Amino acid sequence: MSLWYSAGTQFVNNSLTVIVPVYSGLEIVKACLESVQQSVCESAHELLVIYDAGPEPDLEAYLEELDRTTDIQLHKNQQNLGFVKTVNLGFQLAGSSDCIILNSDTLVPDGWIDRMLFLAERDATIATITPFTNNGEICSFPNFCQDNDLPWGMSHKSMDRIFRDTMPADAVDIPTGVGFCMYLRREALDKVGSFDAKRFGRGYGEENDFCRRAAESGFRNVLCTNLFVFHSGGESFGTEKKQLMEKAADIMLARHPNYGVLVTQFIGRDPLKAYRFQAALSLLQHCDEPVVLVLNHGMGGGANKYINDLRQFYQRNAHFVVIEPGDRGDWIITLPQWLQGLQLSLDVDKEEELLFSIIQSIKPNFTLVNHIKGLETQVQNLLRVADSEYALILHDYYLISANPTLTDSEGRFSPERMTKSALFKKDIIAGSGLSVVEWRALCDSLFENASFVIAPSNSVRDIFEKHYPGYCVEVRNHLDAELIGCYPPVQIRSIFEHSPVRVGILGALGKEKGADILESVAEKARRQGLAIEFYLVGFAYRPLSSAVVTHGVYQETQLKGLLDNFKPNFIWYPCLCSETYCFTLSTVMEMGLPVMVTDIGALQERTRGRPFTKVVPYQSTVDEWLLEIKTFAEEIRSDSGAVKVWEQQQKVPPYYSGEFYEIIKNASRSGKNTEMPSIDSIEALLEKNVPRGVGLKAKIYQLLIKLRMHPRLAWVSVVMPYSLQKKIKRMLSRKSVHEY
Repeated sequence: MSLWYSAGTQFVNNSLTVIVPVYSGLEIVKACLESVQQSVCESAHELLVIYDAGPEPDLEAYLEELDRTTDIQLHKNQQNLGFVKTVNLGFQLAGSSDCIILNSDTLVPDGWIDRMLFLAERDATIATITPFTNNGEICSFPNFCQDNDLPWGMSHKSMDRIFRDTMPADAVDIPTGVGFCMYLRREALDKVGSFDAKRFGRGYGEENDFCRRAAESGFRNVLCTNLFVFHSGGESFGTEKKQLMEKAADIMLARHPNYGVLVTQFIGRDPLKAYRFQAALSLLQHCDEPVVLVLNHGMGGGANKYINDLRQFYQRNAHFVVIEPGDRGDWIITLPQWLQGLQLSLDVDKEEELLFSIIQSIKPNFTLVNHIKGLETQVQNLLRVADSEYALILHDYYLISANPTLTDSEGRFSPERMTKSALFKKDIIAGSGLSVVEWRALCDSLFENASFVIAPSNSVRDIFEKHYPGYCVEVRNHLDAELIGCYPPVQIRSIFEHSPVRVGILGALGKEKGADILESVAEKARRQGLAIEFYLVGFAYRPLSSAVVTHGVYQETQLKGLLDNFKPNFIWYPCLCSETYCFTLSTVMEMGLPVMVTDIGALQERTRGRPFTKVVPYQSTVDEWLLEIKTFAEEIRSDSGAVKVWEQQQKVPPYYSGEFYEIIKNASRSGKNTEMPSIDSIEALLEKNVPRGVGLKAKIYQLLIKLRMHPRLAWVSVVMPYSLQKKIKRMLSRKSVHEY
């Protein structure tokens, strides 16, 4: 049953005229008028179509045929009057009835008139009523003040059904109605006059002027929150739109000096945001495409890229809602991309039930446990509330020891840490709030109850199967490798006779990524006068010596351009840890660059058999590394300009474009009928989420970064234990360093 009225409701005012001005666009006009005639409405109304002497004989003939065969009223202007005068003529022809102006590029649903009249008869001070639409400035959905496509190709009727059946019938005050579909009360027309054709000419802005005149006379302009009317937009004025908008803005500023301020304040407050949010939750609950809940750590890096790639890849076929811990003891919930990735923060202690209500209301088909850091004490409750199958994704080794890299205090991969008994030195797992017993029980439960477990490389699977025997871990390359398919041949850049060999190092380097090794090797190469240069495209956990040219932070989309600019002869990965995948390696191989990698983890696994690829023991000393680099540099120089095909590589089979999607698509959604969070609770949540500047912890962390990167304070990073640096970072922020 609808939230606003029961079938058979009788309206007091049965005098209403729907005015449709028509000028051009036969097919668009047909669709509009058919939607009006086919819509089922309880309230009596007349349909008045005014043909404004347009340029299309076929359109005129269609309207004449419609006039002969249906009960529409057709009026034909003898000459073109323009939109404003045509609408004013409609007001006159409507006599004493209330009116609805309907653009000819709209599509209306069942009950559209009834829902507007329902609001009008509740409050006699309402002058205008505008519904939600996809393309209607401040009345736009899903994204505010934007032209929107209907999400994932929905019909206008399906979209309206969400608004009709799940949204409250509220009248929210707005500074102006929007003329694509606007109800006007006759009393207001009589009191303030019709549209100002003298000032606004052919059109655009006339309804804004009318609404402000009505408001100044004590009337209200409101939005109907449980109605959605589709508007293709721009058809009414065609190419004239921009000029008409500019002219209208000047007129409105002169006639209503506070209009701009009112609109700006309205946009700033955005009182419709809670309704759009609730409608979005309803859409997710009722959509046919799968809804995927993601539990993530919110700390950037490869885990975030994995999810972002999936969200982008499936943006029209699946809807991803991400939950992750924030910096202030809060939850961060990120809605799908068609909502511009809207993010909201909820207090862990005070708003847990609201978060659970949001999760239950969207009824996820499937859950991805992408990472549990920061969610250790809540992850099982979140999975219980989601009430869906889930997959466990292994991006690092956190579920083994709460140490994501399995490295020692020097950042080096440590085989002796490969037994559970050696992994835990304290009763409480650092940062998780769990005892060793609780930690093991949690991790065992996650493996046991997962529908499947995914590792991005064989080396990750092998390590986990030693700690979690009996559980099947599937090896699946990440989506980027699947989309690339086969990597191109490896090509050596031409090197001039006396030019140095350029070595590129990529990313954010901590100890475990080889920052100290890089600096020591580069300094030794400089002392020996070697024709080798080292370029760090990224940054290190501390300032490195001038022997390393450090580029600094870059965005993922900039990497290829940066590599093209400084033209490295090969890329060096000096990792001391067992990498689980490495997205930058995908980019490097896609560009056909030679690489040097260590002999553990995914780096050596993913490059096996690749030409111009050198594998070096990760336990090598500085002297051994330098010797390997010198040797490889000589090989590169001698093979200058050479191209070799990677004959041994095997094309990555489709998984995310096939089997994975079928799994999440066919997973059963929760059958529970869960009520939407109330508008009041959503409004309170949104009010709390108004940006209020950078928090104190973030400010402290930003200051420490600046101090750490100062050349005169570089010694602090050398003296301070690396584990302590990471602990301080975790205390102050969950964001990755490059975000600051």
